[in-house]
Amino acid sequence: MGGHGAFYIAFKNPNLFAAAGSMSGGLDIRPFFKNWDIKDRIGSIKKHASNWEKFTVINLTDKIKEKKIELIFD
Repeated sequence: MGGHGAFYIAFKNPNLFAAAGSMSGGLDIRPFFKNWDIKDRIGSIKKHASNWEKFTVINLTDKIKEKKIELIFD
């Protein structure tokens, strides 16, 4: 999860990063509940839906609204 991970870490720590990039990264993990053993880490999407909402980058954009992080996504 390189692109998602890069954005996740930058969005959660906007004071530490000036830039982040994602090339072909999945910015929303929710459609991929059967992939990459994500459910083993944050729980099943049915039983732990709040984790899926909390950990998907698409829902974290408010964390960088006031910060000056340069972003590239392709």
